[in-house]
Amino acid sequence: MHDAMWMLQRLAQRSASSKAWIIEAGAGELVHAAMLSAHADDKFTQAGAWLSYTLSGLRGLADLLCRSRAGSSPGDVAVRVAVAWAVFELVKAEREEIGCQPRPESASVLAVLMEAMGHASTSPEGQWACISALDAMVKCEPRLGSLFLERGGARLLMRALRSACTMAEDGEDFRRAVAYLLTSL
Repeated sequence: MHDAMWMLQRLAQRSASSKAWIIEAGAGELVHAAMLSAHADDKFTQAGAWLSYTLSGLRGLADLLCRSRAGSSPGDVAVRVAVAWAVFELVKAEREEIGCQPRPESASVLAVLMEAMGHASTSPEGQWACISALDAMVKCEPRLGSLFLERGGARLLMRALRSACTMAEDGEDFRRAVAYLLTSL
């Protein structure tokens, strides 16, 4: 199943007409539904997030988050985690490639990540993904740190730290990610 998602992504990357056809076929809804149904397959959900990004950029990722915004099912949680890790990878790669450049959609992405992180059903792994993405964003755009705190980010950090503590030794990297975000603020 992962291969099919990967092939669609490659097709969309190489051909504008194929990309348009995939979008016209209702890709946003279909990719989300596929991710929900195969939520236990991390590679598949990651491939779904990357396909959405290839088709519509950050709007595609935001669309996935919006579709899973209110859901508390394991599938909705998996979608939010996949999108958060994709955002982290994008910010990290961009920072390595061209340095830190302010992006007009950064505040919106921050808001969506905070919403995903604050959802009661978001797993510790999902919170970790959001924390990592937020840290990468704040390092590039310090103004986002102020925005994060203004929007209740301190409460989310405390919740994430509590979640990380429940993971015992497995939560060490998560706790470190929380500390990195704290120092970036």
